[in-house]
Amino acid sequence: MSHPAKWRETCDPFALPYSRFRPLEILGYPHAGNDVFHARGLYRGREVRAYIKVARQRGSAIENEVAILELLDFELAGRGNRDFDIAWALLLRPGQRFLRTEAEQAAFLEGYAALGDFDLTAVRRYMAQCYVYFLQFSGEDGEYCDYVRGWLKGV
Repeated sequence: MSHPAKWRETCDPFALPYSRFRPLEILGYPHAGNDVFHARGLYRGREVRAYIKVARQRGSAIENEVAILELLDFELAGRGNRDFDIAWALLLRPGQRFLRTEAEQAAFLEGYAALGDFDLTAVRRYMAQCYVYFLQFSGEDGEYCDYVRGWLKGV
């Protein structure tokens, strides 16, 4: 799988406080914010490929920086508003090449539903709020704006 190039500096994924995972190699940066890492590492004694997400929160105990480390395997997914976390994960970013189709998003939601409840109406509401907000910054990306407007019309 090919990921977008790293476009800004972020934290060092090898310096994060893992409890059951030890990274061996960073394979890519699938999220435009570079706070998601595609990694190869050891998890419970076996080599795996994983997506590591650094969640940033205001008011975190560590100088408003890295607050929670989660492996995106859904057994460890986020704290707080689950519906917003799901919406944020599903939100298409400019240039993103995964979770673009309804089938991919349905598969994501099916996997999430197998391990926990969520309110799909709330997820879509949060997605709509984020898309409306991001439209104001995306005026030069016609393809992305067309996608967002089409998605909003379909809600």
